[in-house]
Amino acid sequence: MKKILITPYEDRSRFCLHSDYMNAVLSEGGLSYVLPQTTDEKLLRAYLEGADGLILSGGGDVEPALYGEERSPLCGEAEPVRDEMEMKLCRMAVEMDIPLLCICRGLQVMNVALGGTLWQHLPMASMHDRCDTPKDAVHEVRVEKGSLLHEILGEEVTSVNSRHHQGIKTLAPGLVPAAFSEDGLAEAFEMPGKRFFLAVQWHPESMYDHHYENAQKIFAAFMAAVKEKT
Repeated sequence: MKKILITPYEDRSRFCLHSDYMNAVLSEGGLSYVLPQTTDEKLLRAYLEGADGLILSGGGDVEPALYGEERSPLCGEAEPVRDEMEMKLCRMAVEMDIPLLCICRGLQVMNVALGGTLWQHLPMASMHDRCDTPKDAVHEVRVEKGSLLHEILGEEVTSVNSRHHQGIKTLAPGLVPAAFSEDGLAEAFEMPGKRFFLAVQWHPESMYDHHYENAQKIFAAFMAAVKEKT
């Protein structure tokens, strides 16, 4: 069975991760491991060298200074250690071509790590920040033809849940958008030429066990790529 690393958040000296991430990986035949929070590059590289795949999980806001902006009053509190750790992991995973799935905050971190910027508070935040329905689809996204996401889902429109108030403002160089919401926000991107590189703004792990076949398809495709890794 393949080893999948998942990034957590830290709360009162505890590393925390919603069980949905681990359960989705386990359901697709993978072993889930929660990473500790560290900014030590040697340790992070050692973890990655022993892994078959990496998932950047959801969470709080990314520090605006990391993409050259002053903090807005509407931006949430940052997690400096997590920000630094995940930025390093992103760049290492790209360099090492490790299968990578970025979810919600994970998408935002990856975009910033590679040179993109974020909306600190979306103009249509009320449409996207739907924490009242964590497992239910609340809006649709248009999937780009020819994208990896389109290949995975097999359709041009899919319904997604939505628990975020930040999002992509400018996409980092080398990244290609894979889906857009009705207000024009890029809700997914990928990096051509990599073994598996997909970032989505929604939470497929929350929908995985809730009768949403497309959420299951995303994890199945990720794990299929992981199992091909030698």
